[in-house]
Amino acid sequence: TYIDNSFIKEKTRSNKVKSIGSEGLESVESIIHSQVNVVMFSGFGKPFSHQDKLENLGIVCIPNYDWREIHPLGKAEWIKLFGYLVGKEKQATDYMTKIENEYFDLVHLAKKSVSASSLFCGNLVGDIWYTPAGESYNAQLFKDANIDYKYKDSKGTGSLQKSFEEILIDNQHTDFWFNPGFESFSRLIQEQPKMKYFKSVKTHQVYDYTSKMNFYWENSAIEPQKVLSDFIQIFHPELLTDKKLYFYSKLKE
Repeated sequence: TYIDNSFIKEKTRSNKVKSIGSEGLESVESIIHSQVNVVMFSGFGKPFSHQDKLENLGIVCIPNYDWREIHPLGKAEWIKLFGYLVGKEKQATDYMTKIENEYFDLVHLAKKSVSASSLFCGNLVGDIWYTPAGESYNAQLFKDANIDYKYKDSKGTGSLQKSFEEILIDNQHTDFWFNPGFESFSRLIQEQPKMKYFKSVKTHQVYDYTSKMNFYWENSAIEPQKVLSDFIQIFHPELLTDKKLYFYSKLKE
């Protein structure tokens, strides 16, 4: 349901990719039966409960901490580890070099713009508005795209937690809004009527990756240059006239 990649879908259908259960409920017997040499697990949640047992059987367990990276290229660089693990180290290194070159070319290009447009980001979850802190992964992308992000000077590498009232006071006249969590303006206003007070909503300058959510989460970490390109196209369209948005799109009516 959550897989976008057609190659992985086909491997799943042909049983080349196997399910071992949900995170935290993995079947250790299935892991052992698969005869794998390495298990990589998310370092985001609880400790991997089967690690000691698997390591006693000679299976290497590696936590994935790419989510801790605060620079987009740092997160993408994890592809080198995957390349090493599957015997394609050179291909992974070459791919990373290509990404780095494209990314820094875009950073230099973005510096040529003199646009003064401003941005706020995130959405309400319950009564809390979550928005990237100024030292976070997303804030770095905004900086590299030469975007005036409203909370660029805030501390922290995760999310800031603010009330709707704080966000409205700070951003009622902000030009752009990223990641409202909705695909259309009609749905946004229907679900959260107070959003109509933002200038960005009135001028329809609201963008999200919601229409390509699974595609975004599968690919954005290893294609940060394409996220950066999207941001530059939105904020500085005169700089990339030959490109189309890859992950992001403007909210539909």
